[in-house]
Amino acid sequence: MTKYTFLQEKYVRCYKILGTSVVVYFLFKKILPLFVPFLIAWALAGLVAPMVRFLHKRLRIPQAIGGCISLFFCISLLGTGIVWLVRLLMEQVTAFATNYEMYEQMVAGYAQTICRYCDRTFRAKEGSTYTMLENGISRVSVSVQEEILPVLTKKSFKVAATFFTGMAGVAVTLIAAILWIKDRDEYKEWYRKSIFYEEVHHIMERLSKTGVAYLKTQGILFLLVTACCSIGLFFIKNQYALLLGLLIAVLDAFPVFGSGIFLIPWALFSLISGEILQAAILITTYVCCLLIREVLEPKLLGDKIGLKPIVMLMAIYVGLQLFGGFGFLLGPFGLILILAVNGRE
Repeated sequence: MTKYTFLQEKYVRCYKILGTSVVVYFLFKKILPLFVPFLIAWALAGLVAPMVRFLHKRLRIPQAIGGCISLFFCISLLGTGIVWLVRLLMEQVTAFATNYEMYEQMVAGYAQTICRYCDRTFRAKEGSTYTMLENGISRVSVSVQEEILPVLTKKSFKVAATFFTGMAGVAVTLIAAILWIKDRDEYKEWYRKSIFYEEVHHIMERLSKTGVAYLKTQGILFLLVTACCSIGLFFIKNQYALLLGLLIAVLDAFPVFGSGIFLIPWALFSLISGEILQAAILITTYVCCLLIREVLEPKLLGDKIGLKPIVMLMAIYVGLQLFGGFGFLLGPFGLILILAVNGRE
């Protein structure tokens, strides 16, 4: 192979990766939102498929009726759990909002103590550090009131306006799930006979080993870390155990940050305050989260992804910039899809 041919192949590969990136962005930005109900329906159909087969083989119940029964059972079970969790979460959010002024005064007291220590340490004029901190907080507060709150108000009206659209989407999802279940075998046969079967199947095999494995792993780890943190905070009798558990799990999902960015300072502050048992429980909770992330994640993923933490962090950041909140998942999944299409093993 000549140097010129090698350079040609290198440029072609770069153009192919660039073109794939543009296509993936367009799919995620424009096409994916249109097919979300059908993707959820496909996932629901796969979830209840074993129950549908059991009802069909043992009780001779038609697949469409068995699908309705299975979906009703699963949705009722999941719905009950979700409603209970949401209700508990809203109670904790309401309690936090009610006690916000008390917490604000408490934080202000701690801040004044720290600022006085800084003034003495750096031999600054008494109160200068706290004045600087107050000015910074005031600027942030003004920014929130002038820029963020109007946006949130507009968003709330938009959410209220699209409520009925969301309900229609739920109805479409349920109907699509029943149709998936009813003609599941026919769809599989049609897919196998498709002219694009070889190419699509090759890519889907790679995605099942990488992208799907990544999403599944992150979902399992998020639930386990949330449960671990919530239980730990429950033991120290924190009334916002579930709310804080969710927030810590979100932080833990980011590479580099982890749950320690929240739990370790809290444990050290408890230790300094003389609350030894609370500090011990917080440290134990952090160790459990660390073990979940460091031990369970490699077992679930193995070397299927093969991407360095800095690359995953970049993918998450780019995803958040391009797709908003869902970019946390779409960014890494998009990167994995690009690598799968371009033949990275």
